[in-house]
Amino acid sequence: TYKYISMIKSFMKKRKIYIFLLFLVGIFMFSSCKESEYEICRREISETRECFYFVRNSDFVASFTSGQREGDYQLDGVHTEMVDYGVLVVDFVDKTLTKLPQFLLEIDGEKYAGIMEFNPYNNTFCVDIEKRISGGEKVVVSLPDFGFLDTLVYISDMWQVDHNLATEIAISAFGERIKTLIVDGKLEGEIFQKLITPNKRSVENVFWNICLFSKSGEILTCTIDVITGQIVAM
Repeated sequence: TYKYISMIKSFMKKRKIYIFLLFLVGIFMFSSCKESEYEICRREISETRECFYFVRNSDFVASFTSGQREGDYQLDGVHTEMVDYGVLVVDFVDKTLTKLPQFLLEIDGEKYAGIMEFNPYNNTFCVDIEKRISGGEKVVVSLPDFGFLDTLVYISDMWQVDHNLATEIAISAFGERIKTLIVDGKLEGEIFQKLITPNKRSVENVFWNICLFSKSGEILTCTIDVITGQIVAM
């Protein structure tokens, strides 16, 4: 009888250990499956800036930015379907134009041509095409009216902080504010990745500007150095 009772006690002790171990495994699996704030937020990115090309010569400064953005582009806190884009921007150094310039853009031999539009906010000329590139392409811009032609350099490949890391840094910096905007595993807002160049004719100082627009109208911003990853403004 004593031996029988000892066997039962031993079984019960082992059973408690097994239950405790299963409990620990359950906690581990739950914590492993739980998404981070960054993983939740990245699903609500409404504009990416994935590749940035640049050239400067004695005649003009040109840049080409590519990525994805909302097809229905609105800063309303609601993420919608994305489309590919590429934007060419040209700034003439010492020339006053009397008409909109023609352009010819070649991306690995694929040609785009037409008339550029004037941007009154920074006195540049721009054109938007439905093109997303990876960064390995050769990008050449030509302005036939002036005999200008040059090859753009893939600048963002030289940065230490890409668009993904910049967003991750910003989400971490937003801290507790992000947690209040996440409801049932979904961000109640949308995120836009921007690039800031204080001097549009230079790429010596470039910053990521990560903007979060919530459905309630709250706006969070974080400006990050592309080289050091340092936050320079919030």
